[in-house]
Parts: sequence; structure tokens; C-alpha cells
Amino acid sequence: MQIIALTGGIASGKSTVSHLFHTLYNISVIDTDIIARSLLNNTHIINKIKCTLGMEVFQNNTLSRKKLRQNIFSNEGKRQQLNAIMHPVIYQEVDQQLLSLPVMPYCIVVIPLLLETSHNYLWKHYDRILLVDTDRELQLERVQKRDNITRKEAENILHIQANREQRQHIAQDIILNNQDMHHLQHQVTLLHNRYITL
Repeated sequence: MQIIALTGGIASGKSTVSHLFHTLYNISVIDTDIIARSLLNNTHIINKIKCTLGMEVFQNNTLSRKKLRQNIFSNEGKRQQLNAIMHPVIYQEVDQQLLSLPVMPYCIVVIPLLLETSHNYLWKHYDRILLVDTDRELQLERVQKRDNITRKEAENILHIQANREQRQHIAQDIILNNQDMHHLQHQVTLLHNRYITL
């Protein structure tokens, strides 16, 4: 079974594209963002975060995802500390889910920050890299609207992520998400047929 790593910048449309692969063609999708969100409800992980990042990312003794995001986006060292806590557990869960998948021509693993993560795991497990790409200005508009943040905050997030050219350089396949849903579905169909052939 081919394992396709699906990546892209924030608000590029990764979730929409992976959902199309699943709903249109019943392709199994493993989403590391969903795994990460579930881990933030794990007491062991929360205690590690508390010990490492302190109470400033908590509100009323409850982990605040908003404060956590603000904290790590403004401090590279703290972002690396959080990654050191989260990534090994995320990769372990991805492996377990891969083992439980039914036999099919390919599956998709959504990894938003594939390029930004240097862990060797990522580069030895995947047969192809699929990039969901979008124009920077459209990306800024989407993330401001989705997360209810200012343009400056959106720009700060984009600044710490890999740029379009860097992502395009590592991708074997690219879906451009600048138009409507019909155009997006057409690109997904073309890639599905290619993956089946491969």
C-alpha cells in the first residue's frame, strides 16, 4: 500500500482535500492534527506541558489552546519543547493506525508541518508527498476568518512556517486550492486515478 503524506500551510485546505479523498473514494485518512488535539486531553501529556511550559499556557488550571498557540508561535524554543513532547507520541499513534488499515491501493496521512519537522520518521515512511497549495493572500484571509485573528497574527504564523517554494520543492504532487469546490474535486479525482495506476 502506498502511503501519501499530505501537507500544506495553515488554512491551505488540507482537511477539505483529505475529506474529499475519503468521501469520494473511501480512502483511509490519518490526520496528525486530529491526533494532536486528542493528546491535549491526555492527563500525562498535559502534565508534561505544565512542567515544560509552565502555567502561562493554562487558564483556571485548564490548558488553553489559544494561549498555547500564542506561546509557541512567539517563541521558537518553546515550540521545540512542545514538539519534543508531542511528536514521538503522534508518530507512534500514526504507526498503530497504519497497521490497522484495510488493504487498499493507498492511504493518506495528513502532516501539516512535514517540512518543518526534521524527525527522520517522516522522511522514511512515505512513498509520495502531496502538497495542498494556495496563494499567500488567500491563505491570510482564510486563517484570519477561521481563527478570528488579526492580519498581523496570521502573518506571524505564516512567517514561522515553510514558504510555498520550499513546499513545492519537496512535493511530487500539488493541488492548487485557489478556486471553487468543483475545481478542487477535479484535482482530487485526477490524483486518485494516478495513485490507483501507480
